[in-house]
Amino acid sequence: MSGKTTVIGTKEKLPFLIEILIGAKGKEEKIPVQRLSVDRRNLQPCTYSFVELKPIHLRLHVEEEHKVEVVWNKVYNDTKEDDSINNYVLTKAIPRVTVYEHLVTEEYYPFRCGMYHFSVVYQDEVYYGAFRIIPKNLDNSQFDAILQLLNSMFVSIAYDNEHYDENQVKKREYDDYSLLKWLIENEQMILQAYQYLEKKEKVSTVSYYEIANYPRKKDRKALQKEESISFMKAKGWKHVNKRWKVDEKKARLQGIVKYKTKRLLVYLHHIMLTLLAEKQQLRDRVEQLKEEQRHTNVFLRELDKALAITGREKTKYKQLQHLKREEVTRMNEKSGHIDSILEPLQLIQKRLKTILLKSFWKHVEEEKTLLYPSILSYPYTVLFPFFELMDKVERQQQPFVMLHTAYKPTYLLYEYYCYVSLIFLFCDMGFRAHGKPLKEQWKDNIVGYDLKDGSTVILSNGTYVVHLIFNELIEINEQLALKKGATFFTGEETRKPDIRIDAYRDGKYVSSLVCEIKYSPMFNIYQPIANTKAMEQLYKYWTIKHIREENGEVQYIRQPIQEVICLYPGSSMHPVQLETGCGVFLQYYPTWKKAGSVGKKELVTMIKKWLSL
Repeated sequence: MSGKTTVIGTKEKLPFLIEILIGAKGKEEKIPVQRLSVDRRNLQPCTYSFVELKPIHLRLHVEEEHKVEVVWNKVYNDTKEDDSINNYVLTKAIPRVTVYEHLVTEEYYPFRCGMYHFSVVYQDEVYYGAFRIIPKNLDNSQFDAILQLLNSMFVSIAYDNEHYDENQVKKREYDDYSLLKWLIENEQMILQAYQYLEKKEKVSTVSYYEIANYPRKKDRKALQKEESISFMKAKGWKHVNKRWKVDEKKARLQGIVKYKTKRLLVYLHHIMLTLLAEKQQLRDRVEQLKEEQRHTNVFLRELDKALAITGREKTKYKQLQHLKREEVTRMNEKSGHIDSILEPLQLIQKRLKTILLKSFWKHVEEEKTLLYPSILSYPYTVLFPFFELMDKVERQQQPFVMLHTAYKPTYLLYEYYCYVSLIFLFCDMGFRAHGKPLKEQWKDNIVGYDLKDGSTVILSNGTYVVHLIFNELIEINEQLALKKGATFFTGEETRKPDIRIDAYRDGKYVSSLVCEIKYSPMFNIYQPIANTKAMEQLYKYWTIKHIREENGEVQYIRQPIQEVICLYPGSSMHPVQLETGCGVFLQYYPTWKKAGSVGKKELVTMIKKWLSL
């Protein structure tokens, strides 16, 4: 293939064509980049869409030797910067590069669903395009429905607040993160504006000249006016006196600055309380994990002394320790991300408080207004645009959102969707929040804008109390379960069902239902002739045991799991509900046509049968 690329706006023809290759070699979808733009604001005609999770390559078609550099935006991380990782140089000699291929470039897919920018540099000129990542196992309307449901519970849970597309951050105007980032980066400029006000605008009065029948203290200008022949003819033998009045315009501007600065301090206080609360949650979780690690280490030492313990059993405990170390690392990274915003904000807050305590500001009366003068001079040209942005952010009346620029991975959004929709499904069946209101329960389960492992929502219909538990790790044996006050254990490696629903009646445990969530096509998770990895996982959930200690006596329920259900996004080749030996495979996804979910009716039937409703 040979061809040229059209530049939108100038109609210039570039002597090359770049192809985006999506998929495995030999089965690639070829997407020619036939249009680019010189203006980042005009990218709609040069936006190219492709499905997530597939290999991505770039290929250059050119007749003569040309050097073309492609800057292909990845998902950025505030704590990890590597400018070279997404820059690719294409030539006639090296026409193909790999952007992503599993285990070749990296283990995990580096993009989230949404739109990203890329740029092409040719002969020192920069041209822009965009690519849109679309879900692999959901269509756009289903993906939008998932986002809408999640945001109805918590406005930022669908977004990834640590990873983002750099250009999307620059594009957004009215969010907390943009406001705080700008404040931190321009702190010195803002403080200098306050200093200028204090030094140069101390005088809050202005002079004027008054015509009167009696004389007062005069300056040269007043005498000049009196001596003016034109004045004498017009006014007669009267006096011109110099008078003083408050400069209302200047006083009003200073009053607006004082009022908005106080509003800014209130805003920062609210944000910092939110961040500190999140940091404390992370710290508590880290301490809990470290305590669990200590218990497991003690148990490992006891295992080493035992003669009849299998190597497989010891390996399970070592894997458990590894999982806990990884989670501690993730929690510490989240805490560090919060510190990167919290620490400079605390310093800015302290300096602004010091400014308002100065005598200059004590004599300034606050001016409450949402209207700003259109013609401004320094330092108001610095302060007022920032105050206007703060007003717009506050008017959104949303909780603090650190970033709204990249979605979480689609598989995780689908897991969240299944959990939240199950909560609403029980509510539709007549269950109501038990103990705390539903919104409070939900808020307790959020750590750093993520749904924490072990998140629990408790509902009741008067007869049954159900606990819907997300991603809780089952203990590895009965001794650890009793020691930690847990009620479930299993001897299998698969010990973390995505959703477990426990039913209680009259304060006593009855039984449980397990939902495993797979964001995969049916042929990947089910085969009639042999077990898939997912099928093996479902079989292992049937081995979960229930244990509790009452009056010094240990009591077991050795078959507490009444049903294992695998929820997946859907398949036109299979029935909505498929019964198998390892469990039920159920298609479950939102649909606008039915204003609900495919699979909801079948799931309600299974729950009613389980609880004999």
